[in-house]
Amino acid sequence: MATRRSSRSKPAAEAPAPVTTTLKVEDLARFLGLSDAGGNRLEDYLSTAMTEADKFIGQTVPAGSQSHTYKQGVLHLSAKFYAAGSDKVEHPTDIPPVCRYFFELVRRELSSPAQ
Repeated sequence: MATRRSSRSKPAAEAPAPVTTTLKVEDLARFLGLSDAGGNRLEDYLSTAMTEADKFIGQTVPAGSQSHTYKQGVLHLSAKFYAAGSDKVEHPTDIPPVCRYFFELVRRELSSPAQ
């Protein structure tokens, strides 16, 4: 016995909400093990690290494309700035190898064809 298929169309699926995954100062404070995220220095370290990451990658990474790898690279670079007490990057070698590795992975991820 054949089953009858309904000709009613399914309701249109709602568009997913845009993903915003930018890092916050609280994330950096948690990464560093600090109990207080106060002060503008952490914000400066985080914004400089994101700027340097974008320079290294060769393009600005949109909020929806900020993968775990990107975030880890930015957090590690911000931690380096915190430990050094300065957010100056004069040469590409001033970026720690682990951060360069993370950023290179992100660069490859962004340049690969969409599947």
